[in-house]
Amino acid sequence: LAENVGLIFMKTSADFRLTSDSGVELLSGSPQTILKFVFSPEGRTKVYDEQEHLLLTSTDSLILSY
Repeated sequence: LAENVGLIFMKTSADFRLTSDSGVELLSGSPQTILKFVFSPEGRTKVYDEQEHLLLTSTDSLILSY
């Protein structure tokens, strides 16, 4: 849990899924993927790959699972 964080980088360790808090799968990928999560003050999360390509934008809470 973190507060007042503008961005986080994560490197996945296995095949992964990003789902919304309602259970809808928004993104999936392979091991060793680097993801950049950018959080706006308005509650929007943008997820980028390591080449800075926008993968998704969401106002829902996101769940990373393996």
